[in-house]
Amino acid sequence: MIAIDKQFPYVRTMNAQNTSAEPIDSSVRYLGIDLGGTSIKFGRVTDSGEIEYQSQAPTDSKEGRDALLRQLGDIGESLVKETLQRGFTAPYIGIVAPGAVDAGTGTIIAGSPNIPDWVGAEISRTLESRLDIPVLVENDARGMALAEFRLGAGRDVSSTLSITVGTGIGGAIIINNQLWRGHGQSAGEIGHTIIDVDDSLTASSPSNSSHKKTLSGTLENLTSARAIERRAKSKLENAGVSKVFAEILDGASLDSLSARQIFEAYHQGDSLAIESLQETGEILGKALAGFVNLLNPEMVIIGGGVTDAIPEIVDWVAAEIKQTALSSASENLSVRRAELGNSAGLLGAALLGKEPFWKELLQSKSKHK
Repeated sequence: MIAIDKQFPYVRTMNAQNTSAEPIDSSVRYLGIDLGGTSIKFGRVTDSGEIEYQSQAPTDSKEGRDALLRQLGDIGESLVKETLQRGFTAPYIGIVAPGAVDAGTGTIIAGSPNIPDWVGAEISRTLESRLDIPVLVENDARGMALAEFRLGAGRDVSSTLSITVGTGIGGAIIINNQLWRGHGQSAGEIGHTIIDVDDSLTASSPSNSSHKKTLSGTLENLTSARAIERRAKSKLENAGVSKVFAEILDGASLDSLSARQIFEAYHQGDSLAIESLQETGEILGKALAGFVNLLNPEMVIIGGGVTDAIPEIVDWVAAEIKQTALSSASENLSVRRAELGNSAGLLGAALLGKEPFWKELLQSKSKHK
């Protein structure tokens, strides 16, 4: 049975498969925290992958790193206490967070624009000293990918390329049943790849990236929610504001146009909104075709706020990949929409310890206690 927070209505019961050969342990519970720029989702997950309890709280990031770490500690302390009181064991707490993560130390090594002063945050060390329980930390896009791989769209394959399309673009790669982190912990940062060196749409626009150089023509700057806003605004400036957009804007300037309003116009059949979103899907598909040629995964999984609002974009991306990628790489490729929605981050965090890298890290942590 799943407890549903009234503020968090998208939870659903999953017929999750236990992908390991180990028997299900009914006495253990896995604790997960999904740290976002505006909210923190947290909860308790069974050994079979069902969310038994979850809730959320606003992210306390305005007061700086220390305040946010205290908040994470408070949430972790509450989760551990309640879990033990119910007679269960908790082998660790898993946390997924924005920014590049040194998974071995649980430290943020590259920041997120939504969380100030985040680089250098020693999440594992800080929380372990307070909670006396191992704390595993991973990037949020990788957490989503692991959840989809174990319990969602990718549960029947051994290699996936996952991408989240929202305010930014995140990605993760799983090869031969294992997450690929890369030599410098930056594998899967697909949003920062340059796909158009002469990009005019974003050359004069601020980058979403915290990269040391502001780069135009990246996948993120061409296909994220902010890119959709820029694309639609450019079209409306050239063609004039349509009746649908005029009603949606309700007297506000075109500068205030949001992705959410573009999605609304799309669902009302506005031709410029449809054109803007289809172009976005086409660009994303062309870019992903290159990664499909490079990695030859069994499946591409696409999730995030944009695909939640416009599910059809996955079909446009799939069609473009099939048309553009090598036939040997795309013939048996499956392109799927992510299945777990807002629960993916929490599930990915909670089940980190089931992934081989984390199993070894947990053993190492227990030896040095």
